[in-house]
Amino acid sequence: MPEERICQYEPCSQPFIQKNNLAKIKRFCSKSCCDRTYRASHHEDLCAHGRAYYEENKGKWQIYHQENSEERRIYRKEYYKTHKEEENASNAAYRAAHSEELAASHAKYVEENPEKIRLGNRNSINKHRDKRNEKRRARYAEHREEEIAKVLVYAKANPHVSRESSARRRAQKLSAPINDLTETQWQEIKAAYNERCVYCPDTCWRCRQHKHVLTKDHIIPLSKGGPHTASNIVPACLSCNAKKGNRAPLKPVQPLLLTIA
Repeated sequence: MPEERICQYEPCSQPFIQKNNLAKIKRFCSKSCCDRTYRASHHEDLCAHGRAYYEENKGKWQIYHQENSEERRIYRKEYYKTHKEEENASNAAYRAAHSEELAASHAKYVEENPEKIRLGNRNSINKHRDKRNEKRRARYAEHREEEIAKVLVYAKANPHVSRESSARRRAQKLSAPINDLTETQWQEIKAAYNERCVYCPDTCWRCRQHKHVLTKDHIIPLSKGGPHTASNIVPACLSCNAKKGNRAPLKPVQPLLLTIA
């Protein structure tokens, strides 16, 4: 008669049925459990063999990785989806066991590749700018008073930062290819846009009630060679101006004041 046995692979330990017509007694419920037991009991030997094989065939592996980088990336991504908890636990255990080694390796890499680090950080910021801004706005809305207090404390402790920022802005205006905007033109520009922000004239209640402090927004940013002249200036509220930064306009903008004298 069939005999019930317990799988000898401890993480499994599931009962299974062995038929009597098998001459050899089965210790595992599947080949997978058998292989895992073998790998666990011969871990060091297998690692040493793998390292030796890699050193002997390093060139072949590098070529293979380059030729199949996209397929390997997709495979790793799909594997992580189905083994997320297992992978996270394994990575956390490795980091805990090799924390000093990893910290030293990272510090050495940062020291040897400062330009690559800066470029990577810049690319990451540009790639996830909208997500970062959305997260910051959500935090600001939830902790508004706390955030304002932090800004005031920082500004009071670091007055030189504000002065340096203003100085850079003035220098950009002075070095602009054209720098001929007058106060009269600025007042005419605001009047032409009905004293409203060009980016949110209908959605912002402050704009509708003319309660916004309008700022000069350069369609082509000064930092990218834009002129400080009437044809490159539109009115924008503080929020939209800060959101735009030194990027392209938030929406297509046609200057209305090309003919202003």
